Amino acid sequence: MRKNSKLFIPNVITLLSIILLVLLFSACNNVDKAGPATATVSIKMSRSQSSARMVGLSSSLTDNISTELIALVPDNTSFSQCYSSLANLYQYALTDLSTDKVELTVPLGTSIKLYAYLFEGAYTISELQNTAMMATKFGQSSTFSISSGDTSKEVSLKITSSTIIYDITDNLSNSAYTKVGGSSPSNEDVYNAFDGSTFTKYLNFGEEGSGVIIDAGASYTVDTLGLTTANDTYERDPASFSLYGSHDNSSWISIVDNSTMSPPVSRYTNYDDVYFCNSTAYQYYKLIFETVRDSANANSVQISEIRLGVGGKTKD
Repeated sequence: MRKNSKLFIPNVITLLSIILLVLLFSACNNVDKAGPATATVSIKMSRSQSSARMVGLSSSLTDNISTELIALVPDNTSFSQCYSSLANLYQYALTDLSTDKVELTVPLGTSIKLYAYLFEGAYTISELQNTAMMATKFGQSSTFSISSGDTSKEVSLKITSSTIIYDITDNLSNSAYTKVGGSSPSNEDVYNAFDGSTFTKYLNFGEEGSGVIIDAGASYTVDTLGLTTANDTYERDPASFSLYGSHDNSSWISIVDNSTMSPPVSRYTNYDDVYFCNSTAYQYYKLIFETVRDSANANSVQISEIRLGVGGKTKD
C-alpha cells in the first residue's frame, strides 16, 4: 500500500502540471484570438483633389455622388479600384454625405487607412457587397491611428476620378483578332465584331465554347464587357461568358468565370454593360461564349459588336 501511495502522489502532481500547462496555453490562444481593443469613432471626412488636373471639375467633390463606401484597412493594404478585392479589411461603412461623417469600429493603437469609393447611384452596403459596382471617384487617406479615449477624428481623403476607356479595341487592325474554336463564313469572320458596325457580325459554328483572342497592342486593365446583338436568329445570342487575360498569349489567368448575361430580344441592340473586378493590366484577352440563349435551336453563336472597356463603361 505504501509503495502504491508513493507512486500515486507523483503521478497526480504530473497530471495536474499537464492540466495547468494546457489551461495556460488555451488562455494564451484566446487572448491572441481576441485581437486588439477597439473603439467606435465618428470620423469626419475632408476631401481634396489628388492632382491639379481635377481642379475645377466640380464645385464639390461629392456633387452628383449619392453613395460613399468607406473601407477601413490596415495601413499595409494596397489600394484597389475593386473594393471587393481588397486583401485585408476591417470594416465597410457608408458615409452620411449630409454631414460627411462615418461611424467605424477601429482597432486601437493600430496603423490604419481609409479607402473611399464614390458612386453616383444610391446603394446599400449589402447591394455593393453582392454586386460589384464601378465607382465614379476614389479616395485614399494617409496612415493614422486611434488611441484609447478618442471618440472622433478628422481624416483627409485625396480624391481621384476613374479613368474611362470605352473600348480598347478601337482602331486595332483585323490581325489583332484570332477566332477561338469552330469555323465562320468568310463574310462573318471574327473581326466583324470590332468594325463599329451593327450591320455586320461574327458568327461561329462552334457555338458554345467558341470566342475570340484580342491582342490590344498594349496593356490595359479591362473591367467591362459590352456586346451588341446581331441580325436574324436570336437563339444564337451569347448568354454567358468567361474572360481570361495574358501577358504573352500563352499563359492565361481567369478574370471572369462563366458569368450569366441577359441578351436583349431586339436585334442590333446593346446588352447592359457587364462590370467585373480586375486589377491587372493585360495585353491579351480571351473571351469565350460559354452558352447561347437557346442551344437546342441554335446552330452557332453570333454577335454584332464586342467592346472591352476600362472604368466601368463601354459606351457614353
